[in-house]
Amino acid sequence: MIPTRAYENGFYLGYANSAGYERGLNYLGQSLIAAPDGKEVARAGPGSEVIHGTLPMETVPAAQSRLPYLKDRASLGTVIL
Repeated sequence: MIPTRAYENGFYLGYANSAGYERGLNYLGQSLIAAPDGKEVARAGPGSEVIHGTLPMETVPAAQSRLPYLKDRASLGTVIL
């Protein structure tokens, strides 16, 4: 689901999840970093882990240019609430 959210919004998304076993509960782990195109940049395993990746920011404007709702929002001008 996280790569889908990154794709829908056209930006990098990092998701941190609990991992391991605590108080009788098993946690999934699988934290990840997703790119604006929905691809995984890095994914953790089921245990405690630090992940990292290279996030080329020039990919963000290109990804957001395919999102029509951002263009629609820009055409609304300034809204004061």
